[in-house]
Amino acid sequence: MSNSQLAFPDLTIQGYRGFRDLKIPDLGRVTLITGKNNTGKSSILEALRLVSQKAAPNVLYDILVSRSDFLRYEEKDARFFVSEGEFYPWVLFHGFPSFDEEFKPIVIKTGNSDHPMKVSLSTDWQSGPLDKQHRAKSMGQSLSERERALSELVLVTSTEEGEYVMSLEEIEHFGNRWVRSDRDRMNCRIVHADGVSDNLGTLWDRVVLRDEEEDVVRALQTIVPDITAVRMIGGGGHRRLGKAPYVRIHGLSRYVPLRSLGDGVNRMLTLILSLLDARDGLLLIDEFENGLYYAVQLEAWRMIFRLAQRHNIQVFTTTHSWDAVEAFQTAAAETPEVGVLLRLTRKGGDIIPTVFTEDDLQVIARQRIEVR
Repeated sequence: MSNSQLAFPDLTIQGYRGFRDLKIPDLGRVTLITGKNNTGKSSILEALRLVSQKAAPNVLYDILVSRSDFLRYEEKDARFFVSEGEFYPWVLFHGFPSFDEEFKPIVIKTGNSDHPMKVSLSTDWQSGPLDKQHRAKSMGQSLSERERALSELVLVTSTEEGEYVMSLEEIEHFGNRWVRSDRDRMNCRIVHADGVSDNLGTLWDRVVLRDEEEDVVRALQTIVPDITAVRMIGGGGHRRLGKAPYVRIHGLSRYVPLRSLGDGVNRMLTLILSLLDARDGLLLIDEFENGLYYAVQLEAWRMIFRLAQRHNIQVFTTTHSWDAVEAFQTAAAETPEVGVLLRLTRKGGDIIPTVFTEDDLQVIARQRIEVR
């Protein structure tokens, strides 16, 4: 399949975190991102999420919280006015500009000729109440106006749908409420590096509705071959408790908690449920190898390529592992879908991307050329 048919055939990131001006000319159905620490692997996943979700307030909030870039109001002593020199969303801007410097806008763009996508984030001064026409009202929400005693910097987000302005309070307000303005926003699922998703019950319910339980069982069997069935148990009327995964093991009369079987099988459950739920969209996986023993990584990649092709999913994942690179190369060679390895290297103050095609990957694996 030609990458021109993909939603993300390429990617340009300007002014976001460590990227002054990053241009990636080719992406694949499945793209594996490698590079040393502090080269921006996770930042690429963030940028893809921002542009696919049109920088929605809840997405901005989640990105800031996940990197500890956001300090809630109850956690600080005073409001985040510019006079205090603190406004955490500005850590997203390249070079960590101070408030007396010019904030060069963030621009993220990608997309094929039929459906180009672009989002930009910039800053502006605001004194007094925010104009209703520029508030987050354009996201389908309305807030009561709050008079501001001091001028403050605000975040200005521009997409094909228009422009809207948010202060820190707006970002937090919408971060605590899922904003349902899904027009033209892609289906996007994220598998974080730090473990099991907290919404497995919801993902499982969707799998059951689509009669895809067998795909889940097969994925788990790559790690624990004796698993024969999966169930989500618990929750009931206690929403905070949620549901927990249990599995039936061949030869046992009762279901056992999946958590008792180790990190690998739990990581695999998160991967397969997220993959099945990302149909016609985007799956972002941070640190693919986490929890996965090297011997099962090839089967995990085969699963990703197979289901990505079946359900029209574009997958981006990061890794530090040579085992993951080798297994990726093998799986990519077995499928007609495009697999691309993207290596990020730091040169001075810039991040340089190098794209390796499937032909390149065969040479890399055969000669064990370092690409991590």
